[in-house]
Amino acid sequence: MVGGNEATAQAGVESFKQKERIEIILREYESLRLEILERTGHMYQLLVACAAVFLWVLTNSFSLSTLLVILSVIMLGGAFSWLIDRDIRKAAERLRQIEHDINRRVGEDLLVWESRWGGAISGFFGPARPLSKAEAHAWLLKGADPPWVGQLLMFIWRVIRPAIQPLWQGLKLVVTSISNMCGNWRQKIKGLSGKILNR
Repeated sequence: MVGGNEATAQAGVESFKQKERIEIILREYESLRLEILERTGHMYQLLVACAAVFLWVLTNSFSLSTLLVILSVIMLGGAFSWLIDRDIRKAAERLRQIEHDINRRVGEDLLVWESRWGGAISGFFGPARPLSKAEAHAWLLKGADPPWVGQLLMFIWRVIRPAIQPLWQGLKLVVTSISNMCGNWRQKIKGLSGKILNR
């Protein structure tokens, strides 16, 4: 009967270790959820700052300095929003992994928000329907963006492209002018160095 007590004690220790592991993983889950909320707040703050700069540009006369401000805001805003979005996506990916791990350990679907309802899964626009359990599991294993991401990016490109083309043409003109100016300086320097060396 001693062997039975040892097996029961061992099972109790394993059960305790399993509960501890789940508790630690749940703390990470809570921390990542808070981080996503915080980063989402940062994204809204960035949008408000860009809107304020845009309104400032509208109230001032258009000049080269205004164009530089617009280009700077577009580049900085784009870079910061990309960084924030990247962090949100990384945290959401880890949350999906944690949800899958916890659900596997307990044998039930207790945690499902990021795996079935999250924006990266169900979409940020439109009906945002949750994925079924089978769809969510297949998506988790595949690890790719859902199809709506490509469709959204193509839509954004079609809408933004006409607005960006004049800016792009202006930027190409500025770069070409600077390149020509540098080329002229290069020729002058080569000419001067040739004169100096020929003396």
